[in-house]
This record gives sequence, structure tokens and C-alpha cells, in this order.
Amino acid sequence: LVASTAIGTDAANLPAGTPLDNETHALLYVRSSLAEQSTPAATSAITDSFIGSGTFNFTDLDLDQGQLGGTIMWDLVSSGTSRFVSASIYLASGSSGTGRSLLGVTLANSQSKLSNSLSMPKDTMQLTFAYLLVYVASDLQEQTTPAMATPLVDSVESVSSVSFQDFDLDAADLGGNLTWDEPVNASLTMFYSA
Repeated sequence: LVASTAIGTDAANLPAGTPLDNETHALLYVRSSLAEQSTPAATSAITDSFIGSGTFNFTDLDLDQGQLGGTIMWDLVSSGTSRFVSASIYLASGSSGTGRSLLGVTLANSQSKLSNSLSMPKDTMQLTFAYLLVYVASDLQEQTTPAMATPLVDSVESVSSVSFQDFDLDAADLGGNLTWDEPVNASLTMFYSA
């Protein structure tokens, strides 16, 4: 027995997290004051809807050590007749959701189509977070395990050996050459500001 309902109703909700086990059909029995039917009055094949992993990408564009920022993008793979309400993005210390902190939520449109990106503000502190996670919610509830997880990689690109030679001989005025060594990996650096 998973659910029971009174006369005059034509629906029963199964609680979230009801184990599927090896069941293939939902069975409906009618009960009188004497007994319950021994043969089900109706059956329905069970289609287990779930969200699986797809692609999940994040490139940290905040080049400061210990700080994150940039666009998080994902594509979800779904099965069954899932009705998405929202996707929540979390920073977490573990890939299974331990130590998680909500970063943002995207809402589905009227066709249950979710946005597949979220902007992480610059200067977001990484702290002890090692993963980004996506949890999807239906009308019933948010998933209890993440649909997707991706490791956080903090991009750090800094110059070194900065030197300035002042050739302006007036007091309180500067002019001259500012030099530096470029980052070892400058793949995300677009320009330098002095």
C-alpha cells in the first residue's frame, strides 16, 4: 500500500522518494467495508522520469586566486515525461552535495523548458567549494541527488616582476616605463590595465 484515498476523489499522490524497486505497474484496488479486491480494478505501466547528466561547463574568468566568476552552462538529459519547474545551481565541497551553498536558480517557461545557463558574479569566493552542482525540481520536489556535478577550477593569471622607472623629473609627477613578466599561462588574459 503506497496511497489510500476516500470515495469521491479520483487521484492519489505518491510521496516523493517512493522506491521503485522492481515494480513495473501501478495497481489500483477498490475496498469495501468488508474487504479489498484480490484482483486489481486497474493497472497502469510505470514510467520513471529522471534527469541524468549531460554536458556541464564552467570556465572561471575571474583571474584572481580564490575568486570565481563567469557563465555556467549545462544541457540536461531527461527520461519520461518530466515537468521541470526550476534548476538550482550550488557550490559544494563534495560532488554528492555535501557542504552546498545555493548560487542561483533558473525557472522553466510554460513548456517546462529550462534555461541552460547562469552567470556567477565576479569575486565569488571559492572558500572550500570544489564542485558546481545542478539540482532540478519538478512540481513535486527538488532532486535529492544532483543531476550533474563538475569540478571547480580556479583560473589564476597574474603578472610578475613588475618594475617602474620614473623619468619625469618634476615633483609629484610620474612618467616612464612600467614593465612586467607576462603570466605563464595567459589563455584567458585579454589585455593589461595599469
